[in-house]
Amino acid sequence: MPKDRGLTRAAGAKQVERYLLGKNARRVVHHCQAIYRHAFYRGRPVLTSVVSGIDQALWRIKAKALEPYQPFFYEAPIQCQNVDMMAKLARKTRIPITIGERVFTKWGLREILEKKAASC
Repeated sequence: MPKDRGLTRAAGAKQVERYLLGKNARRVVHHCQAIYRHAFYRGRPVLTSVVSGIDQALWRIKAKALEPYQPFFYEAPIQCQNVDMMAKLARKTRIPITIGERVFTKWGLREILEKKAASC
């Protein structure tokens, strides 16, 4: 990937910095939707890349606001279609991750189990 694309995304992230500063990081979905919906050019590659990066960062922050409370499990902290990200989160936490009702066949569970993305 050319270096200038990374700089473009960094500039895009800088633009939403004012919105995020001082906000509750645990409101992940709310913030990502607000950033996307209030953008002038919705659906463009730079904006979606920026929202994706912010989404991942906020989920990491949120997953840290839980381990001290020792919950029995964390259900669907990330959309179940994003198996690679869920697997990364599973490796970084001791909280068992479970998936919701969106995955209910052996074919849907296969990748999740192979990548140890959830405890199901």
